[in-house]
Amino acid sequence: IIGVTGTRGKTTTTMLIYEMLKRDKRQVLMGGNIPGSSTLSLLEKTCDIVLLELSSWQLSGLHRIGKSPHIAVFTNFFPDHLNFYPSMDEYLFDKQAIYRYQNATDHLVTNKSLQKIIEKNLPQSHVHYFSQSTFTKEIALLGNHNRENVAAAYAVGEILHVSQQSLSALSEFKGVSYRLENIATIDGVDVYNDTTSTTPIAGIRAMQTLSERYKRIILIAGGNSKDLPVEEWLRTVNAMVSTILCIEGTFTDIVLPKLDNNKLLAKVPLTNLENVFSLAMKHAKRGDAILFSPSATSFAMFKNEFDRGEQFNKVVQEYAKSR
Repeated sequence: IIGVTGTRGKTTTTMLIYEMLKRDKRQVLMGGNIPGSSTLSLLEKTCDIVLLELSSWQLSGLHRIGKSPHIAVFTNFFPDHLNFYPSMDEYLFDKQAIYRYQNATDHLVTNKSLQKIIEKNLPQSHVHYFSQSTFTKEIALLGNHNRENVAAAYAVGEILHVSQQSLSALSEFKGVSYRLENIATIDGVDVYNDTTSTTPIAGIRAMQTLSERYKRIILIAGGNSKDLPVEEWLRTVNAMVSTILCIEGTFTDIVLPKLDNNKLLAKVPLTNLENVFSLAMKHAKRGDAILFSPSATSFAMFKNEFDRGEQFNKVVQEYAKSR
């Protein structure tokens, strides 16, 4: 059993591992927190490897049974879910279930940035650290954060003695829907859907990645707050973004008064995605990027982040048809 967790990068890393193992002709079943997958349906199937994306809530159950996956992948750890967990320590405690009950024959693959956390409660298993420099080949995915995701998958491939040919799947992987996904180019303006950005750190990574490719970024952000720190997000927005539009929510209520007033296209939160995108396109120029990276939860206006992303895609498609 391979389990993947972390504040960010869980799904992308899980999908990278899956594609690599499939290319290596391994019998692998994937489930857990992957959207659209049914873990219960896996009970009727046979395989060599079960690959699971695991959230902190799912991992909390491992504390009760005292079990951890044979190969645990811990991508990173940032503030999140503080509207649910009383403290970061309690959030971390659930995350640590991914490796806490491993034995001497198991493996933990984890980010070098987590070394101090890991060494405080060193597991019995073999520990493999990765960083963005671990995997040196070119990759199709954008951003240093995705280079870390690829490095994590590469470490798993080495543990399982995956062939070099199969490892090439990591370089070729083009990404997962709704994660900094380039969904359209309209009148020379590239449009990115990053709806799974539900935390400030996710928004920061998206802005940092696109700032390496574009001189001007028009950011659409906002939603409901998870009671997370916003100071670094504000600094990044004010430094890297040329124009800002905010959709309604409690996160927006917190950050809107602190944003650079000269960059705001609207001084109040907006409630209609069609109007938001039309306004963004009206101010965009050829060569710009429009980045939909809310950096907050979706529950102010949408069922969840995937509903939010789907609605944004429809708005963009309808706008493109009208040109």
